[in-house]
Amino acid sequence: MRREVLAVSLLRRNHGSMSTVTAWGRIAVAGLLLILVGCGGDSAGPDPDPEPVDDYPYPVGKVVFTHPPVGLDQVFFYESMGALYTPFQEDHGGFHHFETGSAQPTTPVIAPAAGQVLQIRTHESHNSPQEYAIGLKVSTTIDLLWGHVGRLSPKLAAQAGPLGTTRDVRIPVEAGEVIGYVARTALDLAVNDRSRPAPVLHPEFYGPNPYAVPLEDYYEEPLRSQILALTLREAPPRTGRMGFDVAGTLSGLWYLEGSDPRGPEFRPEVAVHFGYHHLQAHRSEFFDGRAWVDRTATADGISLWDFWIKGSPRMESITPASGRLKFEMYPSRFGIAGDWPDDIWLEDISTRDQESTTLSVLLVEMLDAETVRIERFDAIDPSGIDPADVTDFTSAARTYRRNPVG
Repeated sequence: MRREVLAVSLLRRNHGSMSTVTAWGRIAVAGLLLILVGCGGDSAGPDPDPEPVDDYPYPVGKVVFTHPPVGLDQVFFYESMGALYTPFQEDHGGFHHFETGSAQPTTPVIAPAAGQVLQIRTHESHNSPQEYAIGLKVSTTIDLLWGHVGRLSPKLAAQAGPLGTTRDVRIPVEAGEVIGYVARTALDLAVNDRSRPAPVLHPEFYGPNPYAVPLEDYYEEPLRSQILALTLREAPPRTGRMGFDVAGTLSGLWYLEGSDPRGPEFRPEVAVHFGYHHLQAHRSEFFDGRAWVDRTATADGISLWDFWIKGSPRMESITPASGRLKFEMYPSRFGIAGDWPDDIWLEDISTRDQESTTLSVLLVEMLDAETVRIERFDAIDPSGIDPADVTDFTSAARTYRRNPVG
């Protein structure tokens, strides 16, 4: 039996407080899409547990989405994917709707193209006792997954399981069909396209969703412009990018030497990221997964796991020839100013480096194209840390590799 697994994982944080989610009982995480390819091989005798054949007539390869994935007239902001302040590079975008906090929102969740709903997950989230995640396959290579769906259409609800269960289903839907309604929080959506290269160098380590693609690539006018009008990110792709890996440079994902990052979910405690802010795309960022897991790594209540790097050095320009580098850092910001939802805009951060206290210093040295040594030196109080006091690596330095098991 050969099985191709297309999977999407979604995590959502509380934007207002910049807090992050911690466990299944407090987050909306959407599950797996299993696309069964068929049986084969040289086994002697019948398969003792044959899988049913998915005979839905999916179009081959890329398709154009003819409908929005949510009622856009009820959305005030589309948050681009690619954020680094959660356990993984956010591989989905978020539709922030006007009904946030409503007891029973009516903003529809819509099938952008014809296909089959293949999975429904019923789960608790950080602000709702019951929500759903919906997985929809629309072509031989493209699947979508929504998180934070508050109610299902009657057709889907009839096949959903109780709280804490995931149901594999086969529910054909038409383009434009309402398949549910948003929850009390922003609606998440990931689009995966396995016909395109994975945006990470080692998809086998990333977890269940290494093929996320920009939403805008699957729309034509006028819908494309309607979606882009909801974005604040100015750099292309405006719906965001997932994956900052550039081989031979510092940019991207690194894993702790000696660890094994393989598994069904991304393992933040063994990873660090060097990349860019998802909205302020020119801002260099560092994310420390170890500190994200160990929430004691704080100074005066300020999170010390996601940072903006002063001066915003280009991560993809740093190579082993760059030698030892010292980065001054301070906690990153969401990048938005104004009042939600009535009036928001991209924050002016042109003077942020000068105004912000250095709360952490990072020593970085690429030992070769596949290996980097790093050490963080954190302030012990809000007054900050003097970079001049950091002169060399200590025994606490850690080594990270692109491929720690290769």
